Parts: sequence; C-alpha cells; structure tokens
Amino acid sequence: MKKSLRILTALLIAASSILFASTPTAMGTTPTAMGAPYNGTSGDVACGTSGFFTILNNLVTSHSSCEGSVVIPQGVTSIGEFAFNNADYLTTLTIGDDLTSIGESAFYGADLLTTVTIGSGGTTIGESAFEDADSLTTVTIGSGGTSIGEYAFASADSLTTLTIGSGGTSIGQFAFAGADSLTTLTIGSGPTSIGQFAFNNANSLTSLTIGSGPTSIGQFAFSGADSLTTVTIGSGTTSIGQFAFSDADSLTTVTIGSGGTSIGQFAFNDADSLTTVTIGSGGTSIGEFAFNAADSLTTVTIGSGGTSIGQFAFNDADSLTTVTIGSGGTTIGNFAFSGAVSLTTLTIGSGTTTIGDFAFYNAESLTSLTISSGTTTIGNFAFSGADSLRSLIIPGSVSTIGSLAFYGTSNLLSYRYCGDSYTTQELSDRGLIGTRLPCPFEPTAPTAVVATATGKRSATVSFDVPASDGYSTILSYTATASSGGFTQTLTQATGGTFTFSNLQPGTSYTFSVVATNAIGSSTATTSNSITTVALDVASISTLSFISDGTGTGGKLVWTGSNINSVLYTGLEAAYPGPFKYGTFTSGWNGRIRNLTPDTSYTISITAVSADGVSQTKTLTFTSTGTPWPEVGVAKPETNRSEELSAQLPRLFAWIDENAFVNSEGARMKRLLSRFQAAQVLSGSPYLALPNSRIAKVSATSLTSSVCTVEAGLKVKSISAGTCTISYIVSDASRAPATLVQDFVFRKFAE
Repeated sequence: MKKSLRILTALLIAASSILFASTPTAMGTTPTAMGAPYNGTSGDVACGTSGFFTILNNLVTSHSSCEGSVVIPQGVTSIGEFAFNNADYLTTLTIGDDLTSIGESAFYGADLLTTVTIGSGGTTIGESAFEDADSLTTVTIGSGGTSIGEYAFASADSLTTLTIGSGGTSIGQFAFAGADSLTTLTIGSGPTSIGQFAFNNANSLTSLTIGSGPTSIGQFAFSGADSLTTVTIGSGTTSIGQFAFSDADSLTTVTIGSGGTSIGQFAFNDADSLTTVTIGSGGTSIGEFAFNAADSLTTVTIGSGGTSIGQFAFNDADSLTTVTIGSGGTTIGNFAFSGAVSLTTLTIGSGTTTIGDFAFYNAESLTSLTISSGTTTIGNFAFSGADSLRSLIIPGSVSTIGSLAFYGTSNLLSYRYCGDSYTTQELSDRGLIGTRLPCPFEPTAPTAVVATATGKRSATVSFDVPASDGYSTILSYTATASSGGFTQTLTQATGGTFTFSNLQPGTSYTFSVVATNAIGSSTATTSNSITTVALDVASISTLSFISDGTGTGGKLVWTGSNINSVLYTGLEAAYPGPFKYGTFTSGWNGRIRNLTPDTSYTISITAVSADGVSQTKTLTFTSTGTPWPEVGVAKPETNRSEELSAQLPRLFAWIDENAFVNSEGARMKRLLSRFQAAQVLSGSPYLALPNSRIAKVSATSLTSSVCTVEAGLKVKSISAGTCTISYIVSDASRAPATLVQDFVFRKFAE
C-alpha cells in the first residue's frame, strides 16, 4: 500500500511538471553546458545525452526528459522530492560536496542508473531516494552524509558494491532491503545505527565489516543474507537486534568487538554453518535463542564483560566442543547450552553466579568440570545427562544445587564438594552418587629451596615439591628475588631449578618460591641468602717512566690489578701506531717516542677491567738522555767495519723496543741486514738496494760527487771511488732506523 501510494504521488508530480514546467526558451535561457561550473542560483542544466534539469535557488526541482549522465553543479545544496523521478534513461549521477540533502523519491525508478557518487557534503538521503533503481551497481557515499533514509536504495537489485564513509550517522529501515546482488559492504566509523531490515534479503552478500561507529544494528537488519560467511562487528556496537542475522545459512565466523552490550533474541538463529563465535569483553547480555540451532558451531569464547547468557542462547548446538566464559559473566540462563552433546571442554569464569536449569543438559561428552569460586547457584537438571563426566569440583561458594542437577552422571565415581550447605545424602539426592572426596585447597609451601650464586649476574634456585598438593595437581612454581623485581615461573608439577641471569653484581639476594594449583597459591618458602660475584675493578698502584737514554723515548711502566686494557692520554705524536690514539688497547707495551730531550711531559693512563670498571693515574716526568750518533758516522779512533759490528746489535735492540708488531721488527732488521751485506758487482756502475712492498724504505747519497740514488733504490756511479749511502727503514709503528754503508765503484756509468 505504501509503495503504491508513493508511485501515485510520483505520477501526479510528474504530470504537474509536464503541465506547468517552463521550457528553456520560455525561461529565456539556454541550458548550461554539461559539467561547466554552476555560478548562479537558478536555471536549467543540460543532461549528458539529452534533456535538462531545473534549478531554483540552488534546489534541483525537476527534470525534462533527462538522459545520460548528470553532474550536479557546485553550489547546489538540495535535490528536491521526486526531482528525477522515473528518469528512465539516466545512467550516472555525480553529486558535489555542497549538496546537503537528497529529497524523498528523488531518483525513484531511475531504471538505467548504474553509478551514484555522493560527495562529502551531503547530510541526508531521503526516503525511497533511489528505490527501484534496477540497474544501479555501485554506490559510494562520502564522509559528509549523516543519514540514509528508509527504503533509500530498496530493491536496487543490481547493486553489487556499497561503500559508506565515516560521516554518516544512520542507515534507515529497509534502506538496502532486497539488494540481492550486493556482494561487498564496508561500513565506516561514521554511521551510528543500522535500521531494521536495512539489508534484509541481501542474499549475495558474502563478507561484512562494521566499523567502530554504529552503536546499534536493528532487527532483521541482515536477515536472510544467506551467502554471508564472515561477520566482524566493531567495538562501538552496543546492541544487535532480534533476528539481525537470522537464517544467514552460510555464515561461518562471527567476531563481536568489546563494545557490544546486548545480542538480541534469535539474532543468529538458524545460522547452521556457523562454526566459531568470539564475543569481546564489552558484551553484557546474549539474548534468548540468540544462536539457537547453530548446529555446526564448535567453539564459543565469551569475554570478561558479559553479564548474562539468555535462555536457549546456544540451544541444540550439537557440534559445540569448547565453551569458554570469561570472568565477567554473571548468569547462564535456562537451557543455554542444552543439547550440546559434543561439548568436551567447559571453562566458567569466576564472575558467573548462576548456572540455570538444564543449562548444560545432555552434555554427554563433557568429561571434566571445575566450577569457579564465584558461583552460588546450580539449577535443576543443569548437568543432567552428562554421563561422560569423571571429574567434578564444586566450590564452597555454591549454596544452592537444584533438583537432579547431576542426574545421570553415572561415570562420576567421585567428586569434591567444598561447601557445607548439603550433606552427602542430600548431594546423592541431586545425582552425585559417587564418593565424596576431601575438598581441594592451596598447596603447602615448596620444600628444600636452595639458592646458589653462579656468577656476577646469575644464580640458581633449586626446590622440591610441597608436602601436599592440596588434592589438586600443581600447575606451576614461581620464584621471586628479594630485590629488583626479578621473577621466574616454571609450568610443571615436579621440583626443579630456576635460573636467574639478570641480577646485579656483588648484591645480596634471597628468593621466595610459591606453588600454584587450580585453587590458588601456597605460602612462600624463602631460600638462603647469597651474594652474586662482584665486578672486577681495575686499579693502578704505580706509574713510572723509564727513559731509553736518548731523551727521545722510553717506556711507561705501571703496576695494578684486573687490568684488561689501557687508555693513554698525553703527547699524541709519542703514541705509536698501529694502536689508535684515544682508544683503549690491550696490546700496547707502554713504549712512547718522538719526545724532545730535557722537556717536561704530563701523561695519564686509564686502566679498565673486563667488566668495564676503570681507574686513572697521572704522571709528570722530564725526558733526559743523549741522542744516539748516526750509525755509520765513524769516530776517529774506529774504522767503519768496527763501528757496524758494534752498532748493529744496539740498533736491532732499539727496533725490538720500538716496533709494536712482531712481523714489523723482523722485517726492518731483515732489510737492514740485507743492506749491510750488499756489495757492488765487479765492474758494475750500478747497485740495487733492498726494497719492500710493506715497509717504507729510502736511501740518500752522502757522496753526491761519486754516486746518486735514483728511482727504485738504484744507486748509480758517477765517478770511480767510495760511495756512501744512508739507508732508512720505517714501518707502521713509525720507528725509523738508519744505517750508513760505504760502497766502492771501480767503474762509473757513461
């Protein structure tokens, strides 16, 4: 009836537009070129193929045979009711950011319209604005829209893609109902509500992601979306209406964020492909029959925020194997999980106070059950028919156990009841016919706790099992250091050893060890006191300088303990390579050089231990001594051969003291020895001196009238006579050695 009335109204308005609309000529204007900027407030704008639409005071009022594409000009703020009603040949629509409203039935029945793009300025899309737009495939709504009216896109049965931006605040009832080609839907953070039947029978929709904005999803909003496989609902949603996803036959996974507060009755009723449900910590209620007959459901996880699970909420979920209920839930309604015949694992958090009548009736695969300490009531027949149950612990907080609550648990040969509200006979009347065992309690303290310091930052703590596990298997042991907050946990039932590796050196510790079972933790046993090994501290007790007698060098000598490396600070030129000045080194032997005789120097040595703890000592000294004469300059009372035999050993000893790499000293001595042994071949005017690719070697003629030294250390005879050559060798440590040698040439070069 409502739809017929809307159609009749549309026909009346269309007829009136034919009778009373002015033609472009009558108005005295020419239609504005398609896509040109709209600068005025009134006039006609041409459509893409033919026809035009009329604007009056920035309101689109009507169209005349508009065909093809339509671009609403900038500046236009509204599209009036029925403005493009039955524009059968309109194909695409682009709306700018200035638009704030699209009126009721504005594009109703636009049969060939395929694409709608609405800019960020739009605020309302009126009722039935695009209803029955049969060819519409893509709708993009920008971030500015605030509401989508009832039936706005209803029966748009070719619509495949819908993107709703972050600005919209509501999606009206039946807004996209019957959009049975819609496959992809993304709803941003802006919409605050999704109305009743909004996407009802969108039976091609496969995936749904709802952002954090919508706070409510209306009744039947996605009912009958039988291709939908995955639903993710953001943390902003506080309510999911009745039947919202009922008959979503292909739905396999539902994830509900932490903001939801209620899930309505039958919300996921008959979602018979659903396998996994995860409900965040914010949910407060799950309505009656919410997941009724979800017979493929295997896993349910309910966060810590839920406060109630309604009657029959998961009734006949006969594939359900695992249920975990967080600490926030307070009630489990009657028949909530009745008929969960495959349920093997059930964890009920400490916040649950009531387990309703028949709540887990016929959970015939359940083998073990521990009811949390916050529970006060177990309803009639709550676990009746759980005939695989073999382990049961009922806490002392339970003051009410309903009639035949455990009837039919024939394999439960023993149980533990920790309260005092019922006698053994009264418990038997409620179905507990097995042997009543002592109630479990916290384990006693661990025994034989011994701490041992094993290093500067490490220690071990060994322990043995408590005298009693409290009739409940020990789950873990925890050791805590007396200072620093250091803690270790071992997940095991037996004794063992903790290893701490992050302690402070030279620090006293004790360790407390507790044991934990399902009931709680024991008192602590404290270990003996230990002290970790202290850090090695470098110390320098003495520092002195021993001159080499020349006044140009010598050796720094220090004594101390725990010295791993040293840092020299002083005259940089005195510090030898290859060691890098200004860095710590463990290879330097203390030798310094390049000093000026009779000069005062202040140096310091910083010693550091392997643990990085250092000490610095400073010394002021004066370099004294007599520089060596140049080797090869003979004294009057000696000849050259006598001098060489006396000076070479001393020169070699000097190299040993001043060369800081073993191979370097050997290389220098080898070159000097080869130079000393060099001879002029008989009748040759040339002599090749020993050279090196590693060491720095140079030579100078001291008798330039007799000979010269050319490139490649080649000596050339100029005239017959004695040629005196000064031969200098240095290496990476910059310890140059000079040797002078005479050579006799009988022939000179032409």
